[in-house]
Amino acid sequence: FRLGRHQIDPRSFPLLDNVARVINSHPEIGRIRIEGHTDARGNARTNTSLSQRRAREVMKYLTRQGRVNARRLEARGFGPTRPLNPAAATEDEHAANRRVEFVIIQEQ
Repeated sequence: FRLGRHQIDPRSFPLLDNVARVINSHPEIGRIRIEGHTDARGNARTNTSLSQRRAREVMKYLTRQGRVNARRLEARGFGPTRPLNPAAATEDEHAANRRVEFVIIQEQ
């Protein structure tokens, strides 16, 4: 994601297409939480809202055209509360904190 944006960078589309294939090839996975994260720069409330929009955008992408059944997914934004790099100082470290993670929350 670009700084302050929730639109998926087109370079991520092949990766998300692969995520959809993996999810669909594992029916034993009941539900997956898509977790949105931001870096710590800016207002925490704004970042939390942004992270929720990012997670929802990924969920929309995965469910578009029936790729993944929406009942198997949920979106949740955590803002800057769970950084990969807590003391991020470089642009690469901040960029790594702006991410989406997939967490299996229910197996069948």
